Amino acid sequence: MSYGNTPADYVTDVMAGQVVSHLNMVLQGNSPFYMMISPVAPHASVGTKDPIPAPRHDNLFGGLKAPRSASFNQEDVSKKAWAVRQSPQLLPADIEWIDSNFRLRIQSLQSLDEMIGKLIDQLQQHPRGKETYIIFTSDNGFYFGDHRIFSGKGALYDQAHHVPFAISGPNVGHGFVRDDLVTNLDFFPTILGLAKVSVPANSYDGRSLQPLIESPERKASFFRKSFLLESEINERSGIRLKSYTYLEYPGSTGLPFRELFDTQLDPGLRFNIVDRLTSASSALLADALEQLQNCSGDSCRQLENQITDALVEFVVQ
Repeated sequence: MSYGNTPADYVTDVMAGQVVSHLNMVLQGNSPFYMMISPVAPHASVGTKDPIPAPRHDNLFGGLKAPRSASFNQEDVSKKAWAVRQSPQLLPADIEWIDSNFRLRIQSLQSLDEMIGKLIDQLQQHPRGKETYIIFTSDNGFYFGDHRIFSGKGALYDQAHHVPFAISGPNVGHGFVRDDLVTNLDFFPTILGLAKVSVPANSYDGRSLQPLIESPERKASFFRKSFLLESEINERSGIRLKSYTYLEYPGSTGLPFRELFDTQLDPGLRFNIVDRLTSASSALLADALEQLQNCSGDSCRQLENQITDALVEFVVQ
């Protein structure tokens, strides 16, 4: 279906009208419902590298700049992966474009924010709203000059796989912010659990987040100690642990190029400290990565509990 090109035909606004109408319809019945909304914003529009905000938001956030993480336009990348080492430092014109693109993304999200507000208002005004869960998340993060990466999402550094996740609904603790290791694989068993739908545990790799979101205490136990990182781009893979990120890339000599970052002391992932590992620790991490790549179901969950920070041991200086 095609629409016009007037301000009233802005894609997020058209979608908002459709989802409000659909929600109104399902709220009139008594059957359970599930609705997933996947807007274009803040993605770039077809034929351009820039998002296009609604005309009413064109002039918002003047002067807003992209976040300057510790790794923004990193000066020393001599121990980073080949693709980063080959990337030149960003020029002023590059940084100007990054800031402009970031600002357009934030502007484009305003219409999405308005749509979410309408849906929340709609639910709050209906009795069934009190038994409805609202989940907000994203498919991936993005690089805005971090590690000299001009733009994109393919590398395995934290900026690409850190995404927002917020949930509200029946029995969900209010105001809790947690830093447990959770992944998008957890959405499936979590949503089924909230809907009281039972499926065989070996049919999925994640784990339900219900113990976290329904706990009245901030210290509820969640046993995942690590998870697998993968990207189809150049067969990159790695392990995200509680305090470390371990990465492997195909190497020109047949041996993988490796990176290790201390995510507590170096949250920007600037300093590759893999050469400080003991030989035994290095072998254990490589083996752990291979196991995570070949597991499924319960075996994955067991491995995620067993592969911990304790595998990382450094040579005594």
